[in-house]
Amino acid sequence: LARRRKGERLSIEEYAAAHPHLASEIRELFPTLEMMEELAPDERDTDAPPRQLGEYRILREIGRGGMGVVYEAEQITLGRRVALKVLPFHRLLDKGRLERFRREAQAAARLHHPNIVPVHGVGEHEGTHFFAMQYVAGQGLDAVVAELKRLRRAGQPTSSVTLPRERGSETKEGYFLSVARIGIDVAGALEHAHAEGVLHRDIKPSNLLLDAEGKVWITDFGLAKADETEGLTRTGDVVGTLGYMAPERFQGWSDRRSDVYGLGLVLYELFALKPAFADSDINRLIKSVTEGEPARLPRETPRDLETITRKAMAKDPGQRYATASQLKADLERFLRGEPIRARRSTVLERTRKWARRRPAAAALVAVSIVAAVVVVVGSLWYSGQLSDALARERREARRSRASALCSASEAVQASDPMLSLLLAREAGRVRLLPEVETRLHQALQASLERPPLRHPTPVTAAIFGREGTVVTGCLDGSVRIWNRDGSVRAVLKGHTGEIVILANSRRRLLSVSSDGTARLWDPKSASAIAVLDGVSEASFSRSKELLLGVTGARAHLWDMDGKVVAVLSGHAQPLRTARFSHGGKRVLTVAQDEARLWDLKGVLQAKFPGDGQHIWSVAAKGDRVVLTFVPKAGPVEPQVWDDTGRLIRSLACDKGAIWFADFIDKDSVLTVSVDEDVRLWSRDGSSVRVRSDVPGVEEGIFEHDGQTPWWPLIRGDAFVIPDEDIGFPHSITGRGIAAWDAAGRLSRTWGWSNRDLVKIQLSPDLEK
Repeated sequence: LARRRKGERLSIEEYAAAHPHLASEIRELFPTLEMMEELAPDERDTDAPPRQLGEYRILREIGRGGMGVVYEAEQITLGRRVALKVLPFHRLLDKGRLERFRREAQAAARLHHPNIVPVHGVGEHEGTHFFAMQYVAGQGLDAVVAELKRLRRAGQPTSSVTLPRERGSETKEGYFLSVARIGIDVAGALEHAHAEGVLHRDIKPSNLLLDAEGKVWITDFGLAKADETEGLTRTGDVVGTLGYMAPERFQGWSDRRSDVYGLGLVLYELFALKPAFADSDINRLIKSVTEGEPARLPRETPRDLETITRKAMAKDPGQRYATASQLKADLERFLRGEPIRARRSTVLERTRKWARRRPAAAALVAVSIVAAVVVVVGSLWYSGQLSDALARERREARRSRASALCSASEAVQASDPMLSLLLAREAGRVRLLPEVETRLHQALQASLERPPLRHPTPVTAAIFGREGTVVTGCLDGSVRIWNRDGSVRAVLKGHTGEIVILANSRRRLLSVSSDGTARLWDPKSASAIAVLDGVSEASFSRSKELLLGVTGARAHLWDMDGKVVAVLSGHAQPLRTARFSHGGKRVLTVAQDEARLWDLKGVLQAKFPGDGQHIWSVAAKGDRVVLTFVPKAGPVEPQVWDDTGRLIRSLACDKGAIWFADFIDKDSVLTVSVDEDVRLWSRDGSSVRVRSDVPGVEEGIFEHDGQTPWWPLIRGDAFVIPDEDIGFPHSITGRGIAAWDAAGRLSRTWGWSNRDLVKIQLSPDLEK
């Protein structure tokens, strides 16, 4: 810490290498120490407030935090009140803080949502950096909770506290509905921010403002790290901020589920009128956040709201809502009186969590239970009361197992003779010499296992490379190529930000970093071919050796040496995405208000205007293009165009806004609405609803995987939809998946149980 305070750039691995006997403790504790050092208040933040910054006249100080001071100011040229966030002058000495301050302003400026405090402008005056936001006359939810707590203790009505009006917020029932409305608005704002690639990372009551009309606003948006928190003026504030951090933050990583966790804690505090985790001792507080469980909510809390809150604030990110939109959907179901999707933890799940927190006690209980079971089973066995029945069951089990193993042996005989032989041996049909059996087991184990790939920093991207290699990108900006035996073939360095995209072609490897650059590599020589600036998204063409990249409002096509082949320009707004289409022979570029189709020489082929609507997604098949839009007031009909820019037809949806559309074939379109209505549209504009007839697969079949929306997998003339419990493709924990043909008929299913490991063999095209 002393070296960091002198301005030195340090590596945790440097300390781990110097003290190998403490390496694991160093890697575990140093990130937390660094975070707490950044959270500590800075005594230099006592600068006298400026009287004026450019066209902004300072009126008064509103608050201050780790990244700056917020003033109420008047924009003289327009005569309006604004909130001005100012980076103190001495902070400019820390280039990292200045860069994070700029990144916060840029991130917040591109967010446009009715529940996010908008940014009006960014500026610099005589070395002082600042940005102006809309001034919201209101108070933070932490002040609202304190006022509600005071009124409740005094036995006074709470109707004087401004909340969203929901069927009489002056009653207890109305209060819970009003809090649910707050959760819906905040979750909707987070959903918008996540779609724009922005994580808040500091959702807590003091960063949520209620104005005089009861409208909730999210402030301090776009913080790049946990150390850029707000309201850190004394030790107690630091403790309070730590109490709202997701457990994974203490391990040095976070994602959109961390924001969901923060919103879950806010809902808990509004229901209980106290924080979920609070302790004056930092060590005990961190232990409570990472290992403890909050107290139960008050008895009058509706059961469904408690279930939703518990799921949002689960310790394990995999047990939370994968996205803010899922949390929002469950709260909306509660307000409509419909069944929610979240389920209360079962006794088995609660027992499993308890065992993880107290492994020693759990092991003792498990040994006691096993011992008791052994005594009971032994007594029954030796008593002989059930010997005949048990013998019959064992014989039947052996016959069934042998039959199943023989069938499995025949099924894999052509593709894996070694496994087939082992299965036949297990069925009792083949006897092997001991040395042969040993060699077979060793070979099978080698084919199934690969060693773990140890990285110095968290992995942010990974793909399979050529010749059985694996390529990974890290938070520190490095790219590693791994051999099959787990050894490092090459380490590629040059990026200064985390790796966000990895892709490969026949001859090149591509890495895209959060520092705004993309690099083309020759994986054989481990050398950089070209550095491409300003790239936020890039991909290779499958049919031709071309690279497509998004740079602001333009898209570029490069060859495999990094030379520009074509520039696709003309959009008035920054591109949301760009992709190859029509078998790799065309390029689709998508901005907020317009999509365009280009050939590979950069010649414009067609325009697809949004007509005032924001374009959500674009897909192409043959000479057809389908567009979906972000709803503004009611559902917006998707549109089907030809590749000359002629509108073919609109899909008359009446089941909610459509968020996904793609082609099954040239004339058949699959759509999915926000209320999970799945339809197949024919050429004449008629539609048929796809229903699930699979036992154990619920009709609500669309969920998210925690990173991006799970699109139905469309290949050839069929599409595959996963069961909502699967979390595919990261893990398989549910009951099954199913495929439908182009007419909406169920064509094939795959299923499994919790005790069976089933290898699902798909066709080569579908498996891709």
